Amino acid sequence: MKIITLTEEQFDNYVINHGNKSAYQSSSYGRLMQRHGFKAHYVGLVDGNQTIHAAALILYRHIIRGLKYAYTPRGFIIDYNDTALLKLFTMKLKRLLWKQGFVFIKIDPFIVYQKLSPTGEVIDAPNTTIINALKKLGYVHCGLNKYFEALKPRTNAILTWYKTPEELFKTLSKKTQANIRKAISKGITIHKGDRNEIEILYNMIKNKVPRRKLNYYFDYYDIYKEKNMIDIYYAKLNPAILLQNARDLYDNESAHNNALVEAIQKNNDDNLIDKKIKSDELLNIYKKNVLEATQLFNQYPEGLIIATSLVINYNQSVYFLLDGYNPKFKKLNASHLLKWLIIAEYIEKGYHHINLNGISCNLEPKSKYDGLNQFKLRFGSTATELIGEFDLPLNGLIYFFFNKIKILNKMLLKTIKKS
Repeated sequence: MKIITLTEEQFDNYVINHGNKSAYQSSSYGRLMQRHGFKAHYVGLVDGNQTIHAAALILYRHIIRGLKYAYTPRGFIIDYNDTALLKLFTMKLKRLLWKQGFVFIKIDPFIVYQKLSPTGEVIDAPNTTIINALKKLGYVHCGLNKYFEALKPRTNAILTWYKTPEELFKTLSKKTQANIRKAISKGITIHKGDRNEIEILYNMIKNKVPRRKLNYYFDYYDIYKEKNMIDIYYAKLNPAILLQNARDLYDNESAHNNALVEAIQKNNDDNLIDKKIKSDELLNIYKKNVLEATQLFNQYPEGLIIATSLVINYNQSVYFLLDGYNPKFKKLNASHLLKWLIIAEYIEKGYHHINLNGISCNLEPKSKYDGLNQFKLRFGSTATELIGEFDLPLNGLIYFFFNKIKILNKMLLKTIKKS
């Protein structure tokens, strides 16, 4: 067997029929990264009949003049359990890249290490077989990070569902169900957008990912849209509906309060007085809600987008790429309704695997990511840890010094932040 260069079409055709794949393992992602600092090369391991047995999207850039490093997003498209094939592909790829001046190649296979319950208990035994196999072949395991130190999230919230959306809704926590209903009652509506909403999404998430600029997300959308693999959804606040619902609550409680006054005049009962006190408290709350809704209506008479989601669909799987929301309106729970209706739509279309994207594998209640973790896990997903990143050194000496430089840079950054 030998390694050859594949066309984008050859690569995509091989990947789409392989069991181990993700939307990052596509020519669409390769073309995106080519616009943002990387070069892309598609390779395949073929036999004498030109049948492909393994493939990889290799993204690469220069470290210093004449030396390069490579990254294969979500790893090789290969059967990792076939140790002979993995060894052969590794050996031939290593020889090829070494000749071309590469220092190392990084992979982060989408292979499950273990699954966790929402409270952090291990559901099944850790899968160390492939970790050990890669180590034996010379790969350096970069560790099982807990947070978001890796290039892509190591722990994902993944929902697998083969029944109806209605049946899934019944399994959601009471709190999540209540938040979804609350968003509807507050005048939140969900819409599918287009390129025009990309900038709105960017303004909501730019502080979380400052290294990415607006043109990156426009490119993401444009490239994936060519193959109809991406959609943007948004939640819109309709102040007119919010105001009408607030007025209805106030009017209904006001009528109830007046009825209590009349009842107390006829019978000065302690139970009635307690009910009147509670009704007065509700009236004050509802009055405040009417005032706030009126202000919003006057400020945004045409409505306002307050949450967004960018979603990739690829071969019957759905991936929440980015989520953003306006923190000013967090209490309206627009993100809950948005995520739920997107999930329901794709389940109706026959999608069974939905990746809600990265979470922390530290599921302790006091974790700094507890809010993010629970938000995603409460949609019926499972915390799924992957085996992590691996480096395959091609020039051991330079790789060693490269890692030392990275460590020194991290130490310098920490010093700067503390000063």
